[in-house]
Amino acid sequence: MFKTVPEFVLTFLLFCVVLDINAVKIKLSKEEICDIGYRIYKNECGLKPENLTHWNEGENFASMGIGHFLWYPKGSRQTYKATFPKLLAYLKENNIKLPSWLEENYYNCPWSSQSLFNENFNSPRMRSLRKFLKKTMYCQTIFIIYRFNDSIPKLLKAAERRGTEKHVVEQLNRMARSYLGMYVLIDYVNFKGAGTNPDAGQWGLLQVLENMKGTEVGRTACYDFAKSAAYVLKKRVQNSSNRVREIKWYAGWLKRLETYYM
Repeated sequence: MFKTVPEFVLTFLLFCVVLDINAVKIKLSKEEICDIGYRIYKNECGLKPENLTHWNEGENFASMGIGHFLWYPKGSRQTYKATFPKLLAYLKENNIKLPSWLEENYYNCPWSSQSLFNENFNSPRMRSLRKFLKKTMYCQTIFIIYRFNDSIPKLLKAAERRGTEKHVVEQLNRMARSYLGMYVLIDYVNFKGAGTNPDAGQWGLLQVLENMKGTEVGRTACYDFAKSAAYVLKKRVQNSSNRVREIKWYAGWLKRLETYYM
């Protein structure tokens, strides 16, 4: 799926991405970018194109693309950031044409509920959207990586305010010293956020790094990260007002964390 890049993407294509992690330059090759995208697509969509457009039970937003970017209907309470409109804006900025029906108004999801979304799952609009998302997987991966990179300065500032900066930097550097570690960091920010917004929960990358123990790098560091993330997410479940739903999801979260070191 990610081994070749569609021709219309070639003008946008980056053959490497250089990330700035605490003043350390990390270079990701095109092959590594493709692999990260493939892993995220597997984590979020199970490698199934039909899951590129999805709406989870009990949520007030749709989950779109390989990163299951959030798309809220107009008037919905936005507990988390609406990332799908940002993706579409990013693609437009890079001269990638959106489906015609989305060109002028893409900020709000046109389906106001999960039931309406499911009723229209095989409508022409939904099919055209899945086709578009399938063709732009590489570009979506670049967007995910750039969002991760942009989150790091905010994360370090938040850690400084919390008095945990030294430990967070040490653990961040442990992870950034291997390609597997970079995949883990990028995926987790897409999965549960950076953890710098108190209103959006305390189970993001910041909280995982703060709780993380150890000094070794490579796969061991990734295992330590997964262990810390499991603990942080368990606390989320325990503190949730809807434990039944959260417990159901927790098993899937743990399975995702296994990809960080297996």
